[in-house]
Amino acid sequence: MQALPMMVQTKMITRFMAPALLLTLLSLAAPLHAQGVGLAIEADPAVVDFGDAYEGEILKTMVTFTNTGTEPYPVQQVRTSCGCTVARLFGPEGEEIPNKPRTGIALINLEAGQAIEVEVEFTTAEQHGNVEKTVTLFHVEPGKPSVVVPVRARVTKALVVTPKLLNLHTVGKRETVTKTILIESQDIGEWEIESFTSAIEARAIPECMKFEVVESKLNKKTIKLTIDGTRPIGTLSAKVRVNLDHDRIAYTEFFVSGVVVSDVTFNSGDKTFPQTINFDKLDPGSKRTRTLTITNADPTTPYVLDHVELLSSKDEFFSYEVREVESGVKYEVDLTADAAINQAFFRGNLKLIADHPDVPQKVVPFHGWVNSKKD
Repeated sequence: MQALPMMVQTKMITRFMAPALLLTLLSLAAPLHAQGVGLAIEADPAVVDFGDAYEGEILKTMVTFTNTGTEPYPVQQVRTSCGCTVARLFGPEGEEIPNKPRTGIALINLEAGQAIEVEVEFTTAEQHGNVEKTVTLFHVEPGKPSVVVPVRARVTKALVVTPKLLNLHTVGKRETVTKTILIESQDIGEWEIESFTSAIEARAIPECMKFEVVESKLNKKTIKLTIDGTRPIGTLSAKVRVNLDHDRIAYTEFFVSGVVVSDVTFNSGDKTFPQTINFDKLDPGSKRTRTLTITNADPTTPYVLDHVELLSSKDEFFSYEVREVESGVKYEVDLTADAAINQAFFRGNLKLIADHPDVPQKVVPFHGWVNSKKD
């Protein structure tokens, strides 16, 4: 059967197509613009499509907004849909206009026939697959037409960082720690690591963290992280940006997280919960003693145990003894529980008061239970 000419096919399609569907298709084909009474703003291009991109690329282009209407268009702001997309506004004479919106005040009054340009910068870090963001031009009056420009890209992972999140768990205040991070690339050609910086603005990488490239191959780089020197007790974290020398990919990132603990440690001998005293099961008529060992790894800052407080609603069934093994360095605290407490489950706390800048006091919980019948 001979195919109908294209013109005839088109006429047949439009003849039998539902009017509402036809109007929808025609509207999709129309140029993107904002229209109102006397208002008409057109964006060129109507859609920003960066096509294929690598994760970590910084993509840039210009979008021109032209007032094709008969009335002025006061621009209130140019807003992007997420922090990965940045818009810089330039006036008719090419001057940059600070994109800082204020309610009811126009950044620029775009006269009929005038055009402004917006530099669109899209950062592909942490983006994957088909991605779409938006850049929107707003009128100073709420409810007036705005112009939305979609920003699209198909992002492919180019670099794999292992581990992406480096969990240090607990780190001693003066402990030296070394870890290895591996960065492997897909088929992206030659690339090198230039530097390491913080990926969080106004927050530097902790001084105790040092990074060094110890092996560099075409598609693989090995980084050594060394944590050395005194650091404050508490959270130790960084979002590290690895700046690259590559014609398309600017950087990749990874996270480091951990907790810095004091040089003074408390160990009850329990492998699962070393800072808790567990008496386990006591037989009726029995007593049991557990030893808490306090060790200070930094003799230059002595830990001097002043006294111990026993916190329990039935403290008469508990007793403790403190032994100084080495002044300022090591103590042992024996805590004894008496099954005469006659409770199915008992608990309490030892409060240790000491002269030390990091741990002037420490609360160590204890617990156990008593058999109702002797085995």
